[in-house]
Amino acid sequence: MNEDIKVGGLVEMAREEGVGGEEIVLPEPPKKRSKIWFIFILCIGLAIAVGFMLFGGKKQNEEAQSSLPTPVPQDLSRYSTDTDEDRIPDFIEEKLGFNHEFSELERCFNSKCSATNTEEIARIPRNVMILLDSSGSMGQKVGEQTKMEAAKIAIREYLKKAEKLESTRVGLIVYGDKGSNSQADKGISCTSIETKVELGELKLETIEQDLADIRPAGWTPIGLALKEAAESFIPKEKETGKEIEKPTQVINEVVVISDGVETCDSDPLGQAKLLFEGSEKIIVHVIGFAVAEADNESLRAISRAAEGTYATAPTIDELKLAMDLQWDNYVRRAKEEACRVKGYDTYLACKDDTWARLKAYISQELSRDPKELTYEEKLKIDRIRYTFPAYMAGTLDPAFTSSPRPSTETPN
Repeated sequence: MNEDIKVGGLVEMAREEGVGGEEIVLPEPPKKRSKIWFIFILCIGLAIAVGFMLFGGKKQNEEAQSSLPTPVPQDLSRYSTDTDEDRIPDFIEEKLGFNHEFSELERCFNSKCSATNTEEIARIPRNVMILLDSSGSMGQKVGEQTKMEAAKIAIREYLKKAEKLESTRVGLIVYGDKGSNSQADKGISCTSIETKVELGELKLETIEQDLADIRPAGWTPIGLALKEAAESFIPKEKETGKEIEKPTQVINEVVVISDGVETCDSDPLGQAKLLFEGSEKIIVHVIGFAVAEADNESLRAISRAAEGTYATAPTIDELKLAMDLQWDNYVRRAKEEACRVKGYDTYLACKDDTWARLKAYISQELSRDPKELTYEEKLKIDRIRYTFPAYMAGTLDPAFTSSPRPSTETPN
């Protein structure tokens, strides 16, 4: 014990004083090499484990993805064949036992209703004035086309149906087609209304030249356009401009195509009321084309003020469908009113049964083997689920309720 203390003291003295004037540096005790090797091996092991998790897992994911079934491409042109235009392709109607020569709406009406004079209803003279928004925003693209290009396509398709009945006359008014949508041009644009084609003069053979120079320009004076339209429905002699005797029964309608609300303070709501309450009883329908959600209610209010319908159309396909429904709706509603005499409840039941059968088919198709169902075909099937109920209900208005009005049939 004393010896250790003595040695320790000598060591300290040696460190302080040194030998020969130099400090003595004593060697450090040897490090524990076994501990260092253990830590080194542990680090390598962890690195290998992490690498396996990262790259091995990625490889497994790639193998799993490569093993997923790839749908076999198929010819989807059969979805475009719809002879009766009821939004169910012919091949699906055949599978469900329907007749693709007659729409399911007509089938339900003809087989369940005891209505009379329905042929006369279809022959009633019909005047339709289309009001086309030419504001600057119609130059914006929806998909691969501008809104204006899409609207022109929809008008052409509408004319194809309208010309099937000789008693139908169609005209065209454009609004907001002057100036620009800048504040400086607001005064010019808000007074720019033009009857592009007189009522009865819009024809398929001349439609291209009638639409050719219509371009997006300025603001949106819907109210002023409605006021201009009112004059179009008063029958006049071309040569003298004098009013002539009008038919005892006639349907007068305005179809407004707009991608936004009124921006010129021209009171579209008040003008719509005047049209319907006037002597010509003009019904106003409105189609909101690719409009903002916040604009729907304002546009819908215009149609409601004149006993019309509202449709929202986010794409060109929906716009064409909306135009089709506007064409079909008056005759459809007149027939349904006639059906209320007898058979209305069974008519509604027939419509419900048709939709139930189609919905079951759609669900079955969408649950097919992923090897067989391509993404493109899934979209086409899914579209039927949207367009057929709209066709049967006669509206693309999201606020529409499909619950039928109470039947007026009297019990036997």
